[in-house]
Amino acid sequence: ATFRLLMWEARMNHDPDAAQRLLDRMQVDGVPREPSVYHAAICSCLFTKDQLLPPSRLRYFLRHFDKTMVEDGIAQSAETYEHLINAYTSFQGIDDNMLLFARLRAEGIAPSARLLDLVLLNFYHLLLRIPPGIADDLESTWAQMRSVYDEMRSSGLACDEVTYMCMIRGASVAGDFDAGLASVEAMRRDNVAMTHGLYHSMMRLYLHAGMPDSAFALLPEMDASETARPLPKTFSTLLQGPVHSEEEMVENARRVKDLMDDMGVAPTTKTSTGKEQRVLSGAPKAVADLVVGDRLNCRWRDGTVHQAEVVELDAGASSRVYVHFVEENRRM
Repeated sequence: ATFRLLMWEARMNHDPDAAQRLLDRMQVDGVPREPSVYHAAICSCLFTKDQLLPPSRLRYFLRHFDKTMVEDGIAQSAETYEHLINAYTSFQGIDDNMLLFARLRAEGIAPSARLLDLVLLNFYHLLLRIPPGIADDLESTWAQMRSVYDEMRSSGLACDEVTYMCMIRGASVAGDFDAGLASVEAMRRDNVAMTHGLYHSMMRLYLHAGMPDSAFALLPEMDASETARPLPKTFSTLLQGPVHSEEEMVENARRVKDLMDDMGVAPTTKTSTGKEQRVLSGAPKAVADLVVGDRLNCRWRDGTVHQAEVVELDAGASSRVYVHFVEENRRM
């Protein structure tokens, strides 16, 4: 009981070093290391704002805890895999989680709804990693993601906000709009409580499916909601649909600006990107005006907008701009 309390403290403090010392002390003192103790040690590796260790160090501890648990002869349950996959997911350890999911399948362990939600989330992040133009990888990953969702439905496991958010966003990235619309219908039938994340996911799907009116039609529903009223990010999402001309972009930006004025929402840098920002703020910023160090809002391949810093300018005919995505630590 003493070690359980100390391990819980290590978990709450996000301190895998302390968790490892406790496990070593338990072995020296001959105290059985039960599954709940290992689960707490694994949870100490969650990558949060309070976590001081880098992902590479957290990966080392997770692999060590996993290996030691097996060496102790402790049967790993669905709960164990859930904790491991959740910890890896916290710092996008996608490859590690794919191996864990394959191992869980090989051991014949029935996954929980929470575990499959985490797997769907990892498949979604995997979709985002696939470079444009690699259609085979995109189709294969999306097919695996859909099979996990089908398993949840056929097994009678409850599909929740995470399930549908992953499926709707995944369909947008994969370009499978029929599957995305089917997920929206299933979500409505299941009476899943609507959140900002779900509304924004639906907006992206409708926009990329060429259904902008359906995306804008969600605003009155959100406005009538007590828990998901429109945010600045809501209007930023409406600016992220594909456009085929500058005139179409300007028209869409003005439409969003009018709606923001009607609802009393002030434009911010997060509710405008690229040429849309010139419409909303009146501040011109052509490619020729950019300098290294400028901060921009750039659109990622899934339609989401992220803050980036200009790190290099190509003065050639391509007028290419290289930026560093501040949030993701990624250069594009």
